[in-house]
Amino acid sequence: MLPARSASTSPRAHGGKPAGSLASAVWPGCWAYRRPAHGKRSRKPQQTLTPDDSALGYLFHTPGCELPVELLDHAARLRKPVAVLDEGGLLEPAVVTRRSVPFAVFQTGVDVGPARAVARYLLQIGHSRIAYVSAFHGAPWSVNRYRGLCETYAEAGHADGVSLHAAGSQAYPGDYASGMVERHGLAAFLDSCDAAEKRFPLHHDRALETLRDSVVSRFVPEEIADRLAPVFERALADTTVTAWVCCNDPVALAALHYLKTVRQVVVPGRLSVVGFDNTLDAFSSDLTSYDFNIPAVVRAMIDFVIRPPRGPARPGGHVQRIDGVLVERSSTARCARWCEPDAALRSLLTQW
Repeated sequence: MLPARSASTSPRAHGGKPAGSLASAVWPGCWAYRRPAHGKRSRKPQQTLTPDDSALGYLFHTPGCELPVELLDHAARLRKPVAVLDEGGLLEPAVVTRRSVPFAVFQTGVDVGPARAVARYLLQIGHSRIAYVSAFHGAPWSVNRYRGLCETYAEAGHADGVSLHAAGSQAYPGDYASGMVERHGLAAFLDSCDAAEKRFPLHHDRALETLRDSVVSRFVPEEIADRLAPVFERALADTTVTAWVCCNDPVALAALHYLKTVRQVVVPGRLSVVGFDNTLDAFSSDLTSYDFNIPAVVRAMIDFVIRPPRGPARPGGHVQRIDGVLVERSSTARCARWCEPDAALRSLLTQW
């Protein structure tokens, strides 16, 4: 889910880590919900936090990058409710537990829940052995998705039912940039951008960064796909596997392309393929994908800010997780080797 949403893949501007915000084009940034004179609520992007009685509270987004503690401390001093959308699982517990104002963390895709839902679905349609394919297994969310699959399959009596196929320890798209820069001879271009940033006034920096990122991002998906090719081959070599669960939709779509175009593998006849994020590309490619229900999460965040809990603030704040849903499409089907589950598995499926 996470890498596809980042606003930047520049290997230099952000040290390989994505930057940006779901709601704002600048970082650090947040949304301040205000109460205008005419009575309707509006929102305005804030670069920094300033004392303002009209602000109802603050929403923060951490798209795979760490949220500055100073910014949260500042919000606490302003005595306004704070809601944080933590997609990367990088918000330190100590940051949460020291809040003295209404404070909530809303997590999507970080824990094992989404992967467990995918695992239950695949077990229900007869896939007793699956592969987990990841290009970003250095990220906590990818590790947790693999763990969720393993835990669920173990509970169903398939302790060895999930095999791991990872491209390495990369956590972000930008982590693939070094190989891409060398392969496509982009070093001189990036050096020129760096030199221009030093020569031009500050207000031109964003234009240069946008140019650099647009060029770099053109080649990153190709680099990732090339690095995934041997991973796909290793996964395909295991003929006992009947389904691939990919860490996110971009990897799942790369897998679909590789299986259908390069290896002429029938999907879902020979292999079923599942992704995470339910992106527009997943919809157009008919990919089965887990939808994190982001609109419901954002609505819950706004509701928390404009109608904070009454009474004293909970010392540790609280973490809220809103369930998503698996959107089934034609990239998955009942396993061709499907047979009736035994009584123990039937009982477990009923409990789920």
